Amino acid sequence: MSSPDVPTFKDQAEVLAAETTQIFKDNPRFRFVSLIGYGTCGAVFRMRYRDPEQVCEDFIVKRSFDDPEAKQGLQTEANLLKRYRACTHIVNILDIPNNPLNTAAGIDQDSWMALEWLTGGTVGTFLNNAIRKMVGRPIPNRILWRFFLCMMRGCVAISYPDHDERIPGRDVEPSGLVHNDLHIDNIILGDFLTEILAEHEITPIVKIIDFGSAGQMTRNNHHQEVQDRRSMAMIMEKLITQYGRLGTRPRGVTRPDIEFNGETFRCIAPSLVPPPAGVDPELCLIVCALMAEDSRKCPSLPYVLRRAQEEVANPSAFYRDRPEEQDDAIKQLCHEIIHDAPTS
Repeated sequence: MSSPDVPTFKDQAEVLAAETTQIFKDNPRFRFVSLIGYGTCGAVFRMRYRDPEQVCEDFIVKRSFDDPEAKQGLQTEANLLKRYRACTHIVNILDIPNNPLNTAAGIDQDSWMALEWLTGGTVGTFLNNAIRKMVGRPIPNRILWRFFLCMMRGCVAISYPDHDERIPGRDVEPSGLVHNDLHIDNIILGDFLTEILAEHEITPIVKIIDFGSAGQMTRNNHHQEVQDRRSMAMIMEKLITQYGRLGTRPRGVTRPDIEFNGETFRCIAPSLVPPPAGVDPELCLIVCALMAEDSRKCPSLPYVLRRAQEEVANPSAFYRDRPEEQDDAIKQLCHEIIHDAPTS
């Protein structure tokens, strides 16, 4: 139990919320919308900006608590996000015109940053809504593969931040950067982006947030090298099995054997062996391979990215003719899960 004289993280977040409201209240172009959440290092707020043409746009303000380590962590994250600005699958850091935080008295400019507002909520919320919506049926394969492709593109962006989410030639070394904290609530759904990437015509873009724990991996550390895509595979396992509600786990088997690219090895995804009914076995196999017991068996990032791209462009005969896998059905279902499903 914390001392009554020591403010809790909630207390500190509420103080920052009141302070942020006060800073923005005298500028008619801005409105404080809500406190979204807080953690051990700071709090996140939803703001609204109205431009001279009366067009409203929401954005995020992330502020650190008054602590040197918290401020350093936020500044490290801000510097990383500036480097990732050209990366479609990583949240964008913003420069907001006439932002009152730029001139507010007593505000350390290293203690806050502005980020784009992503409209679709977390993948965790999407999954919870999908479980209620699907009632024992799997999420369609074309949604699963497209989310997976977005996640792998995000991993490419982290490894090669200066190459527009493309894997360069072998003469270019990966950055060695690792997110270190990828989980189901650090992956956010954005908009449907038909004009940017055809991949997002029927499913929303998926972006990575929260780089507060990111860092440089130690040299030649293979476990760290595969860590981010293994974490993405664990998220995919949750989406595929709906937290273990789908599929059958053989009794007593926690490390099933799989055969992948001519090798047999154990994985830590027993709920995907065998694959849940209706889910593409190849997707399950790739996810299992990424969750290999021995991380050295994990497929390479170029291989996984290529297979996901191929599958999104040319869906497998295993599922492509099903009514629920058609474009209109997929787009409608995504809208219903994101916007119509109950949230309480």
